Amino acid sequence: MIKALAFDLDGTLADTLPDLAEGVNFSLKMNGFPLHPEEEYLSFIGNGSKVLIQKSLPPQVDEKTFKKVFDDYLTYYLSHVCVKSRAFEGMKETLSEVKRRGIRLFCLTNKPEEAAKKLIVSLYDDLFSQVIGIREGVKVKPDAAMMEIIFKEQNLKPEEVAYFGDSDVDLLFAHNSKVKYAIGVGWGYRPLKELIDLKPYKIIYRPSEILDLDFLKDNK
Repeated sequence: MIKALAFDLDGTLADTLPDLAEGVNFSLKMNGFPLHPEEEYLSFIGNGSKVLIQKSLPPQVDEKTFKKVFDDYLTYYLSHVCVKSRAFEGMKETLSEVKRRGIRLFCLTNKPEEAAKKLIVSLYDDLFSQVIGIREGVKVKPDAAMMEIIFKEQNLKPEEVAYFGDSDVDLLFAHNSKVKYAIGVGWGYRPLKELIDLKPYKIIYRPSEILDLDFLKDNK
């Protein structure tokens, strides 16, 4: 029986692209680098903030410069994490119903944990039992480390958890974590083919479809 649903954040729970793009462009401008149009950042996100900055910079930038751009980005983004970011339509209402049915909610993201927690509280109040993001000593997705924390701290087993995400990184994470159900979301940032190629249990196209998943039928 499913006891918990876990979600990616960027592109799954919320449209965060405008604030991410603005934050990186702010740092690039401060440090004299070319800016990128917002849509270009779609191919930069998913593997964590350091990879985001790495892809935003020209190749062969030295370590000192990279650190300066990264630190400037993080400082700016942490204070502008939910300016334009919005929950996807219908997601908050759907998750409120999921929680009403007695199922716990978790967010596991490659976003810095402080930023993720701020964003989740801003958009979803207290719906989520725990938010795990990038923190010292924990490997980023698709490594299973974040899910293993949930298993241990929340006394959950892989067969009791379903994971939802919009990218290949998310589905690889779900498979590496050995959760029973890996669900692709078709409203996110990455091409649909990425999800199809990794053979998820199902792909859904609207948040409301979460309530129709067969493994939730016993929780009404």
